[in-house]
Amino acid sequence: MKNSSSTDKGRSFWQVHVKAQAESGLTQREYCRQNNISYWSFNPWKRRIENGRTGFHEISPAIVQGLPDENKRIEITVNDTIRISVPVGFSSDTLSEILNILGVKR
Repeated sequence: MKNSSSTDKGRSFWQVHVKAQAESGLTQREYCRQNNISYWSFNPWKRRIENGRTGFHEISPAIVQGLPDENKRIEITVNDTIRISVPVGFSSDTLSEILNILGVKR
């Protein structure tokens, strides 16, 4: 499982190379060869960056306030398309399984 620090470093690494390749006038393959980086990694990262996507899901948890303890819930939104609402104290193992089934990487 990747943490956000390593994800940010990876994104920054590829953003620098995507920009440098575009400014170099070299083909993607030639740029990768000259810089000793994988073309097969560079190419999908370039598409993600140019499309404004990182390829990683952002997970934003929120606890609903003002409810009795037995009704408190945690709401998790993934990419503004998937919403999961679970009661406080819900099994983290079960939640991990659900996220894994949905293909959410953290």
